Amino acid sequence: MKNIGYCIKTENDNYYYYSAYMNETILINNFLFLIIQEFLKSKIGFNQIKVLNKISKTKKIKPKEFKYYFDKFLFLNKLGYFKKVDIAKHISGRHNNNEIKRSLANTEMLTFEVTENCNLTCNYCGYGKLYNNNENREKGNLNEKTAYLMIDYIFGLWNSKSNMDLNCKKYIAFYGGEPLLNIDLIKKVLSYIENNYNLKFSLTPMMTTNGILVNKYMDFLVKNNFQLTISLDGDKNNNGHRLYHNGKSSFEKVFSNIILLKNKYPSYFKNNVKFNSVLHNKNSVSDIYNFFYSNFETQAGISEIAAYNLNIENQSLFWETYKNSYQSFNEAVKCIPQHASDLMFFLQNPSNLVLKDFCTYFSNIYYKNYSDLFKKKRKIVYKPTGTCMPFEKKIFVAANGDIYPCEKIPFVHPLGNISNNKVNIDFKIIAKKLNGYFEKIIKQCHNCSLYRGCQECLFNLDDFKCHRVANINSVKNFFSSCITNIENNPENFIKIIGPTNYE
Repeated sequence: MKNIGYCIKTENDNYYYYSAYMNETILINNFLFLIIQEFLKSKIGFNQIKVLNKISKTKKIKPKEFKYYFDKFLFLNKLGYFKKVDIAKHISGRHNNNEIKRSLANTEMLTFEVTENCNLTCNYCGYGKLYNNNENREKGNLNEKTAYLMIDYIFGLWNSKSNMDLNCKKYIAFYGGEPLLNIDLIKKVLSYIENNYNLKFSLTPMMTTNGILVNKYMDFLVKNNFQLTISLDGDKNNNGHRLYHNGKSSFEKVFSNIILLKNKYPSYFKNNVKFNSVLHNKNSVSDIYNFFYSNFETQAGISEIAAYNLNIENQSLFWETYKNSYQSFNEAVKCIPQHASDLMFFLQNPSNLVLKDFCTYFSNIYYKNYSDLFKKKRKIVYKPTGTCMPFEKKIFVAANGDIYPCEKIPFVHPLGNISNNKVNIDFKIIAKKLNGYFEKIIKQCHNCSLYRGCQECLFNLDDFKCHRVANINSVKNFFSSCITNIENNPENFIKIIGPTNYE
C-alpha cells in the first residue's frame, strides 16, 4: 500500500492536512482543503480548471481567489508534501545479531523472578485462571547459581566498552510471585555483587511486592535503599480481588504494614516507595486517587488488566472483571477536578497518552535521543509492529532459568536460558527467530496506516493476528480527535512536549 496523506477536519471546523512523506500536519484554509481532497481522490487528469469547476458547484469562489490557493497547493507539492510513501519499503527493517547484543550491553535493568510462589491469589493475576500463561509453572525458586551466572554475564557487558550508557545508572530488580518469600536469595545476590564487583556504575535494587511481608523485612529494604513498589488497589472494598489463598481479604495486613513503614522510615517512604493499582470492576480511578491522597498524600500508578493471552474458558469472567481506563479517567475528571492538574494524573490519563503518541510518532518535534537529531527522519526504516528491541529496556530471568526481554512476554517465547553452568544467549538465533515472527505479520502491517505509532507487541498477538490494523477512516478520526484536543487544551500540548517522563 502507498500513502500520500489525509485531509482532516476537527470538531471545531478547522482544516488540516497530514503529509505521510513529511510526517507533518499543517493548518490549511477550507478551499485549500477542498483542492487537496480532490487531488487525493484523483487518479489521472488532475488540473486547475477541472478542480475549479468541481469546487464552484458547492462553494462560491472567484477565479483569482482560487488561483491563489491552487498556487499554494503547487508550492506544497514542490516541497514534497504529496509524495507517496511505499509502506512496504518503509516497514522493511529487520533485526541483526549485532544490534541485539548492543541492546543487551546497554540495557538498564536486570530482573530476577526469584520465586514463582505467592502468598496471595489475586483474581486477575497474569499467572492465574484468566490467562494461558501459567503452564509449566511449578511453584519453584530461582537457583542461586543461576542468578550468579547471569550477574557475571550481564555485569561483564555492563563493564565493557559495548556499554555506552552515559548515565551509568543500572538497576537490579526482584520479581515474583512474591519476591519477599525468597528473601534469602535476594540477600545472597546483593552480597555476591558487593563481594565480587567494584562497580563502575550506580546500581539500584528494586522490588515489586504485595506488601504482606514488608513489616518483617523493612529494615533490610531500607538499609539497601530499595526502590519499592507496593501493589494496592485502594481501600478494602477496592481490594476485593487481592485475596489470601483461603479467600480472605489481604487489605488490613498490607495497609497496616504500609503505615508501619511510613511511620518508622518517613524519609525512605517519601523518596523510595511507590504504589501500583490495577483498575477493575471493584474500583475506579476516583477511588484510587482519593484513597492514596487521603492516606499517603501521593498517587499510584494505574494499569488496566492485561487483555491479551486470555484463557478462552474464562473470557466472560475477564470481561466481568475488566474496566476501561478511558471511561474511568473521564469520570474522575468530573468527580475530582482538582486532580486533573496533577502531573501524574495527567500523564496517566489515556486521552493524554494518545495525544503523546500523536506528538511522538506523527510529527517532527520528537527525538528519542541526541543521535536522532542527526538522522534524516524520512530515511528511517521501521520494523514491523511496535515490539521493543530485545533487551532494550531490561532482561528478565524467570525462576526456571529461561530468559526473556521482559516479564510481560508469555513463557512460550524464551530468547535464551541458563543451564549447564552457562548463560545461553545466541544473538543470531534470536534475530532469526524474531525476523521469522515478523514475516508472519508483515502483510498486516503493510495495510495499516498507523504503522509509525504501532503499540502492539508481537509476542502478545494470538497466532500473530493483529486486530488493530487501522484503515484510512480510523486514522482520520484519530488525527481529528488529537488535534481537537490540542485546539481545546493548548496547555496539554505544552505539557506533552515538555521535559516530562512517561516511564
